[in-house]
Amino acid sequence: MALRAEAEGSQAVADIEDVVHASGPRVGVILVDHGSRRAESNNVLENFVSTYMEVTGRDLVEPAHMELAEPSISVAYGRCLGR
Repeated sequence: MALRAEAEGSQAVADIEDVVHASGPRVGVILVDHGSRRAESNNVLENFVSTYMEVTGRDLVEPAHMELAEPSISVAYGRCLGR
């Protein structure tokens, strides 16, 4: 039952993506982590965003941190709107 629901959910996502891509609007993705005072930790998200873009083919992807580092979620949202 859980596998069927999961499969049906995946199909719904695929259907929605087909409609969005067919009608033209771009979908922005904001990938969020907690954020850290350590630059090395924050760079992990930057690397993940690059990998995500390569794997998915999406070009409107922005990183964001919940706190302790920039960009914040609101900044990432603004960047998506600006692109």
